Amino acid sequence: MRQLRSSPVYRHIMRNGKAYLLTLLVLTIVNNLFSVGQDHMIKVFVFLTTILSAVFLRKSVVLQHILASIAYITLFTLLHNIDYFKLPSIMYTLLLLYAFLLPGLWVPTIVGAGFLLFLLTYSSTVQFDYLRANLVGVVFNTVVYAALSYFFRQMIIERDRLKESENRYRSLIEICPEPIVVQQKGKLVYANPAAVQSLGAEDVNKLLGRSALRFLHPESRKNALEHVNEVLEKGVSARMEQRYVRLDGQVRSCELVLVATNYGGKPACMSIGKDITERKKAEEKINHMAYHDTLTGLPNRSYLNECLYMAIERAEQTGSQLAVLFLDLDRFKNINDTVGHIYGDLLLRQVAERLRACLGPSDTVFRHSGDEFVILLEGVTEDGVRVQAQAVLDQFKQPFQLHGHEVYTTTSIGISIYPQDGMDRDVLIKHADMAMYLSKENGKNNYQYYRVHNNRLARKLKLENGLRRALEKQLFTLHYQPQINLASGEIVGMEALIRWMDPELGVVTPGEFIPIAEETGLIVPIGKWVLHTACHQYKQWREAGLPEIRLAVNISVRQFQDKQLVSTIQSVLEEFDMNPGHLELEITESIMQNLDQSLVILTALKKIGVKLSIDDFGTGYSSLFLLDKLPIDHIKIDRTFIEEITFNANTEAIVRTIIDMGRHLKFQLIGEGIEHERQIHFLQEHQCTIGQGFFISPPLSSEKAGELLSRKQPFVQV
Repeated sequence: MRQLRSSPVYRHIMRNGKAYLLTLLVLTIVNNLFSVGQDHMIKVFVFLTTILSAVFLRKSVVLQHILASIAYITLFTLLHNIDYFKLPSIMYTLLLLYAFLLPGLWVPTIVGAGFLLFLLTYSSTVQFDYLRANLVGVVFNTVVYAALSYFFRQMIIERDRLKESENRYRSLIEICPEPIVVQQKGKLVYANPAAVQSLGAEDVNKLLGRSALRFLHPESRKNALEHVNEVLEKGVSARMEQRYVRLDGQVRSCELVLVATNYGGKPACMSIGKDITERKKAEEKINHMAYHDTLTGLPNRSYLNECLYMAIERAEQTGSQLAVLFLDLDRFKNINDTVGHIYGDLLLRQVAERLRACLGPSDTVFRHSGDEFVILLEGVTEDGVRVQAQAVLDQFKQPFQLHGHEVYTTTSIGISIYPQDGMDRDVLIKHADMAMYLSKENGKNNYQYYRVHNNRLARKLKLENGLRRALEKQLFTLHYQPQINLASGEIVGMEALIRWMDPELGVVTPGEFIPIAEETGLIVPIGKWVLHTACHQYKQWREAGLPEIRLAVNISVRQFQDKQLVSTIQSVLEEFDMNPGHLELEITESIMQNLDQSLVILTALKKIGVKLSIDDFGTGYSSLFLLDKLPIDHIKIDRTFIEEITFNANTEAIVRTIIDMGRHLKFQLIGEGIEHERQIHFLQEHQCTIGQGFFISPPLSSEKAGELLSRKQPFVQV
């Protein structure tokens, strides 16, 4: 169809179609004029010549009217020589011809009036019935064709107005200095010269027909497509900032206004752009200057306040810890006074480089002020904080080279941890600062935790009292972390994890309150509550028609000392009509300290039909000789091994050995603590069966866990 429209013959017909149709009407009239006789053929020829000239003459309207008038007068002189019964055909055809040749209300009216006067000359020679029929026919056709001609004239006027408006609009777009493109069904169908230049094309043909998404940065395509669809569906306009890619590969920034329009009679989206690359660079430079220290290039105190605020929100949502390390260089003033401020500035820059080098990808170092630095660690344990603090101290063992001067310095570090040492950013920084001064008092070049108003004994007492209160007032909640089949990506289990949000203590992590609960014996009633609540939730999932999976519940060593453990588990299974094979009890390696008693309980549990797994395998009291004696089904590889996969060759060898050993002993292997894609690939490659960790999913509320289970597709693409 597109090739047909572009052909010269098609364009010629469309341009002259009206003239050809009018010519057919002329020939129809002339055909009826051949009966006038040889004497009047010259008049017929004059009529034919003038009327055809009027038909094909389109540049001069005045001359067209003159020629049409001559043709009409000539025809009028021939009417007496035409058979009376042929007159209606000639008159009606001529009325139609003039109605569309000279559109308007008056021309068909005048032509029709002339024919009426002519017909009245036959009043004495023609029967009244014939005359009346012809008079009525002429009047009727005159009225109809005059009305049609009038509306046709109005259409022509409106068309000319639209064409003039379109040409004016196109001219404005063509000379507009801002890039303008029109896309239809995702393809560019129009681009003005400014757009051609902005997109780096030699001419517009290099752009037309190409996908509009090709010119957008990959990171901008999804957002832009959503805006375009919204504009086309709702007929609204939209404004956005995007990065676009020129044909030469250069990436620039632009501000776009999207407007719904029509192009070629079909819906389209017009984009009006403005290049803002230089403005964006200036904004980025200003933003960098506002949030970064000009001397060291590190984020400054303002950026610290924002990052710490968001980190606290994330820690609150995930129930994790974060640490603030406050650093102050020892004897920095003496160095400044000895070698000068220029060397002091150089020392600060080198210190910043060393601090950056010793941090992980998720950790951040800030310059607080002067010779003070702050390090923010997210999602860490106290052991992890201790390791990182020592790594920072180790960075100062080697001397700093300052333009030929070898300078030694150390640092004192104060540490505060969320949520134990504070719930907001100002308090955490203040407490870390106070701990730093304690480090100075203890001889410098060391780290100290905040212990002034919140020492461990006081905290422990608060937690113990809080645990009792939490049991009474049911302040505990359970979250569920998915376990997936690493081969198919499907959820095969959920581990129930206890969470505690206390009105006074705030969020208390399991790593903090579980040891206290075990020490005080509160772990037994807490464990019963966890088992009962988890199985009850499992029943609700089952009644909702969700897939049947394994439900993993942790059992502590202290619970193994409870003689009612087996009967408690059996009664819970009966209460909720739960298949024992769907319950998995996770035990730690420490049960091997009292192997005889543990074997009795494990054997009894195995007879019930529940599944058993060893948690944190490889870090406790494992004995390969005894491992074969235990009636267990699963082994969970401890997260400390998973964390070092792809970084530590020795750790990789240990993990491979555990997997091979487990497979040969017919155990299913569970890799826990997966936080990176590379760890999944390693476990898949070495045929580890099941995976669990934040990379797959954080622990979820029961509602969100149920939503995941209701999915028909694999939860994770592996």
